[in-house]
Amino acid sequence: MPVIDHQRGAVRLLLVLAAVVGGCLLGGYLLIGALLSAGSAESDARDRLLKVEAQEIIRGLESQNPAPGDLGEALVSRVTSHFGVYGEAILRQEVAPGVPADGETAGEIDVRVVRTGQGTALGQPTGPESFTMCVRFRTQWSRDGGIVTTVREIGCP
Repeated sequence: MPVIDHQRGAVRLLLVLAAVVGGCLLGGYLLIGALLSAGSAESDARDRLLKVEAQEIIRGLESQNPAPGDLGEALVSRVTSHFGVYGEAILRQEVAPGVPADGETAGEIDVRVVRTGQGTALGQPTGPESFTMCVRFRTQWSRDGGIVTTVREIGCP
């Protein structure tokens, strides 16, 4: 019987060692990943423009609640006044005359913007970098959904 107890003890020891080594490897992998992860300054600038700044413009337009016939002009006015403060270039704007049909575009405006982003490398912030991006705002009127405004990045001309 002592041989079987000795074998059981050896198997337990091997399992404990395997768990410790596996835990150390996983912890080391996670630590290295966190230290070496790099966040792009460009994606930071893009995210802040599309997910924060543009959404504030859209919320402002929706809270203004213009009549369907005034929706296109309201979008162009709001976007122009917002980006005009920064001296950004309005590339193109279109406004549908009158009241657009259900689901049709009421207004569309393209803007070229320069924004600064902050990235990370080795877990530390990098210096700020400037990026030029172009975005398109489009608004529609829907009988079912009311004002529907979208923004997306487009290629710069």
